Amino acid sequence: MKLSDEQLVEVVETVAGKTAVPLMLLLKAKSNFSEFKLAEKLSLSVNETRNLLYRLQDHTLVSFTRKKDKKKGWYIYYWTFEKKIALILLIELKQKRIGYLKKLIEEEQRTEFYVCTKGCTRLNAEEALETQFTCPECSEVLVREDKGKKVESMHKEIQKITAELKELIEMRDGEFTRLRELRDEEARKVAEKKARALKRARALEKNARMMKAAQEKKKQSKPVMKKKKHSIKKR
Repeated sequence: MKLSDEQLVEVVETVAGKTAVPLMLLLKAKSNFSEFKLAEKLSLSVNETRNLLYRLQDHTLVSFTRKKDKKKGWYIYYWTFEKKIALILLIELKQKRIGYLKKLIEEEQRTEFYVCTKGCTRLNAEEALETQFTCPECSEVLVREDKGKKVESMHKEIQKITAELKELIEMRDGEFTRLRELRDEEARKVAEKKARALKRARALEKNARMMKAAQEKKKQSKPVMKKKKHSIKKR
């Protein structure tokens, strides 16, 4: 699985803003990148760099490990860009875009709009009636908008995004199939380990019961020693 730089930029710009893009481009090329080196390469302060990292972290696009500097005594954070999370986010963004376009098409088809021929404004029928079908900016007469091309353009965008989604989901499934197999194998090993531990615990419990029963039997088989009666001499 490998997303293009264009796809990664689309994700990062959407969730963290354009200023986080240069940071992402550095991080995607190397794991465990020191935040001090990142700040140096971006010509930013450490605090500014951290703020960008935290924006990405809010969407789990980055992870970190920390190590203590033996000489200075403080912790240094090392950051890694999570490309698999970027893929999932990209899929979600495209799904949301399709939902938005479908809603927009429904609104366009349900509502009549009137526009200024100079491009000043666009009003629905109720708003246009309030202005007596004249542009509130330049007083030109408003004309009914032909929404055919606009709706057609949105339908084409939906088709394009749907095709992209299909490819992305296939990439995700192909990548995660191997991870699911590894997870299932690990789960099987854990289950077997637990079963063995339970078997050992039951065997120890059984042995303990047998030893206790043997001790009880041994006690019962011992002859009871009669206590001697001591006579009290009368003075």
